Amino acid sequence: MAKEGKSNQERLIVRPYSPRRERQKLLLAVAMIALSLIVGLLLGGQWFGYEMKLRRQLAVDLQTRDKQLAEVQQQLATAELAAEVDRNALEAVRLELSELQGELASNEEELSFYRNLLQEGNAATGLVISGLTLTQGEEGVLNYRLVVQQRAGKLKTIKVTTVLEVEGTQDGELKTLTLGDVDPEQNDYYMYLSFRYFYVHDGTISLPNGFEPNQVTVKVWPAGQNKKAVSRQFEWKLEEV
Repeated sequence: MAKEGKSNQERLIVRPYSPRRERQKLLLAVAMIALSLIVGLLLGGQWFGYEMKLRRQLAVDLQTRDKQLAEVQQQLATAELAAEVDRNALEAVRLELSELQGELASNEEELSFYRNLLQEGNAATGLVISGLTLTQGEEGVLNYRLVVQQRAGKLKTIKVTTVLEVEGTQDGELKTLTLGDVDPEQNDYYMYLSFRYFYVHDGTISLPNGFEPNQVTVKVWPAGQNKKAVSRQFEWKLEEV
C-alpha cells in the first residue's frame, strides 16, 4: 500500500497559477486576431481594387464598343442612303432614256409620214384624203387622225369643208353617226379646215353603247364647191400604238 501511494504522487504534476502567463496568452490571441483582420483587410482591399479596376476597364470597353457600333450604324445608314440615291438616279435615267426613245420613234414616224406626204409619186391633183388612223385611247375613248392634202402646180391656202361619218349597226339595224355625234369637240355635221400643203387633224371618238362600227367615210371639198367633193372609205380598224 505504501508503494502504490508513492507511485500516484509521482504522476501528479502541479503547476502554479501565473497571471503574467495568462496575459501573454491573451495578448497573443488578440495579436493573432488583429493580424488576421489586417491581412483580411489588405487582401480584401486588393480584391476590391482589382474588381473596381476591372469594372472601370469594362466600362471603357463598353463605351468603345458603343462608339464603334454607332459608327458602323452611321456607315450602314450612309451606304443605304447612297444605294437608294443610286437606285433613284438609275430609275430616273431609265425613265428619261425611255421617254427619249419614245420621242425619237415618234419623230422618226412623223418624219416618215411627212416625207410620204410630200413625195410626188402620186399623180392625183387637187384635194387628197391621205389617210385616217384609229387608235385606242383612255377610258374607252378612241383617237383618230385625219390627213388631208392639197396637190397642185401652184399651191395657195384654201378652206376645206370636211365630213366624217361612222357607219355601223345598233340593235341589228344600220346606223350612221356624224362627226358631231362621235367627236365631243365637234358640235356640227361639218368641220372646217384651212391649210396650204396638208392638214393633220387629231380628235377623239366616243361611240354609244351597243353600236358596232364597220367603216368610216370621209368627204372633203373646197368651201362653197361641194361639186368638187372627194370621198374615201376606211375600214374600221384600230392600229397598234
